[in-house]
Amino acid sequence: MKVVAVINQKGGVGKTTTTTNLCHALAEVGYKVTAIDFDPQGQLAISLGIITQDIGGIDEVMLAKKTVLQQVIRVRHNLALVPAGPRLKDIEQLLAAGQPKGMVLKTALGSYFADQDFVFIDCPGGTAQRHGVKNRLRKLFCRSGFCLYRLPAIIRIFNC
Repeated sequence: MKVVAVINQKGGVGKTTTTTNLCHALAEVGYKVTAIDFDPQGQLAISLGIITQDIGGIDEVMLAKKTVLQQVIRVRHNLALVPAGPRLKDIEQLLAAGQPKGMVLKTALGSYFADQDFVFIDCPGGTAQRHGVKNRLRKLFCRSGFCLYRLPAIIRIFNC
């Protein structure tokens, strides 16, 4: 399994669009992909066709209310989604004092996605600055505007 966090220091640069397109394209060519909407705006779910409001998601997983498998929504063949959930925007206040959000996410995910080829995390703007990015995590930076890459180049980056 390869975990890819799509990040940038600001919003509106195409992180969600990039995540949506990469997830869809990789699923289309046969890879098992899970997308996690870690942006409280919840636009990744909408981009993948889930328009139901106020459904729980990664927020409930991080608060230990449900397991991540309970929150997975099958979007299409080879593509699953864990939506943001309505409480994600308040998660830092809801977590116990001093718990870094990134470590809570890592613990919450555990090894649930070991059968997946890719797990993409669509992050909110400023994630790299606020939480830092671990070297072990594969990163796709959207530097400016929309990230337009050819899929074969992306697959080579991820060593598929």
